[in-house]
Amino acid sequence: MNNTVVVFHHHLMSFAIRFVHDWLEGCGVSLWRRVTGAFIAFPLLVILTGLGVTAVENDHPLPNTFQNQGTSSFETTSQVLPSQGERLAVRRTRKSRRSRRRNKRLKSKTSTPATAGKIRWQVKVDGRIYAPPTLDSELVYVATTKGVLYAFEKDGGVLRWQKTMAHKLAKSAPVPGTRQLFIGTQTGELIAMEKTSGRETWRFNAGGTIISSPVVQSQTVYFSSRNGFIYALNTEDGSVKWQFNTEDIVDASPLIDQGTLYIGDYKGQAYAIDAETGKLKWNYTIEGPLLSTPRIAGDSVYFSSAVGAMFALTKASGMKRWSYTSPGGNAMIATPTVLDDQVYIGDVDGTIGCVNNEFGIRVWQRALKGAIMSSIQPFHQSLLIGTGDGKLVAIHPKDGRLLWKLPLESVIEANMALSGNQIFLGSHNGNVFAVELTP
Repeated sequence: MNNTVVVFHHHLMSFAIRFVHDWLEGCGVSLWRRVTGAFIAFPLLVILTGLGVTAVENDHPLPNTFQNQGTSSFETTSQVLPSQGERLAVRRTRKSRRSRRRNKRLKSKTSTPATAGKIRWQVKVDGRIYAPPTLDSELVYVATTKGVLYAFEKDGGVLRWQKTMAHKLAKSAPVPGTRQLFIGTQTGELIAMEKTSGRETWRFNAGGTIISSPVVQSQTVYFSSRNGFIYALNTEDGSVKWQFNTEDIVDASPLIDQGTLYIGDYKGQAYAIDAETGKLKWNYTIEGPLLSTPRIAGDSVYFSSAVGAMFALTKASGMKRWSYTSPGGNAMIATPTVLDDQVYIGDVDGTIGCVNNEFGIRVWQRALKGAIMSSIQPFHQSLLIGTGDGKLVAIHPKDGRLLWKLPLESVIEANMALSGNQIFLGSHNGNVFAVELTP
């Protein structure tokens, strides 16, 4: 082997090992892995340079650059290689590019909609608020446990009128119809009053505490009672159109959809009843008390139970599509929320579950502080939740990450009412809030 080949061999090996080392360093690889990687390449380099030696020994001349130039030829050649400073600049450029790509991915993953909540107005009322506020074109109605009914202006919270009723109220919300307002009492009376003044027009005694909120459709008001009956009354005079006996306690509010009333009772029976005649269409047994209003979406109706189960049934026949159990089997007393192809539900332990609507499989879950007793309210690219530790929380529907939260001082149990970019809610300490949302 001649001297030219030896020199070529030596410099090629040194350059190749340093090249592998620097390249790995530029990729952000740790020191010991760079050294390991460089010397792992050593046997391959030996083979390659051995081929070069064989070529010379078999009188295959090397390129002119390396012929008969000795060490000085490599010194001259090495001058065209990047300097140490240039290599550092290249590595910094590579790191900067990787950093920008990483920051871009992180920003894309954690970017949130420009949405936040700001209290627009707040008023204090007499008594606790367990019932959801309800909305009319200009007014928001609020009922308290002390039997006081309020009508506030939506825009500024100005009191339009208030009425102190003879009986205490439970969780029944004041529901507006065309000209009247309907509400149930703890003594089992459904009361109709004028929307503009609160003057009573008629009352009906069901004989059992009314926890549920009534539903008004056309000339009929529907509600349930703890005596086990579901009623349909004429809105004009309170006369009975029909009544249906479930033979158990009913606290849930009914839901009307396309001529069918859906409701659940305390022993876990889900019912579909003809809204015109009061005749049973179907019923399905679900484990545990059904305390919340069901939800309709597409061809399905969704029920949640106090033993931590949620069921998706077909509207037409009541056949089970799927069921979902909350983590730890914690009670779910809120109405499920359906958005796109996901179903969202909270439990009393403060866990939000996102469930695939096709198969009932959990997609993600997120733990919040405080029980979740109110339904989740979609707003643009967020989900709004009132919590048991007195906060209005917004999370992202895709993965449940926190977007923002707004402290509201006390437990939020009742459902919220959304109108445009405002959401109205009440708390246990008797505060009514109008929160402005920025989409």
